[in-house]
Amino acid sequence: MEIFRAQSIRKAFLALLLLALVAPSINAQSTAPAPAPTSDGVAIDQGIAYDSFVPLNSLRLVEIERNQQNSVKYLCSCSHVG
Repeated sequence: MEIFRAQSIRKAFLALLLLALVAPSINAQSTAPAPAPTSDGVAIDQGIAYDSFVPLNSLRLVEIERNQQNSVKYLCSCSHVG
């Protein structure tokens, strides 16, 4: 009975020692602050604007060119009438 008690005390002591060593590391993980944003969205907005304005401006230039050609045709046809 005495041997059983000594082994139990030794096991309990080792368990407490192990718990004392491990317990501080259980709560060691603290929440880190959020990282600073690498972009505030300006670059994305500029990319979207570029992607939408380039086709629209090219269509507008085509329309302006058509109007100028029609104007030249109209002016040429008017000058021959007189």
